[in-house]
Amino acid sequence: MRWLSKIRASLLRRDSRPRETILAYRKVYSDPQFGLWAFARLLESGGLFKRIDTEEQRAAHNVVVTMLENMGIPQGLNYDELARLVFNLTIPPEAVDG
Repeated sequence: MRWLSKIRASLLRRDSRPRETILAYRKVYSDPQFGLWAFARLLESGGLFKRIDTEEQRAAHNVVVTMLENMGIPQGLNYDELARLVFNLTIPPEAVDG
């Protein structure tokens, strides 16, 4: 529980993203029973891969981006890995016209 007190203390600084914060976010969403589903749902509802047309969509999108930043995902060399992973995704039927 000592790591929790470090996270709580770090919440007082908006620019603070210590390793403990990154690990806590990842632990919550990597849970195989519920976390991965919740993470996928959050990405979808936040419109991460959708066009932003309204201020409401922009706000939801920014929440997801902030969460990903808190997870340490969109930084540095992770972009190389993300690019590789994207092209390993399946092509779902709804993506194909006709």
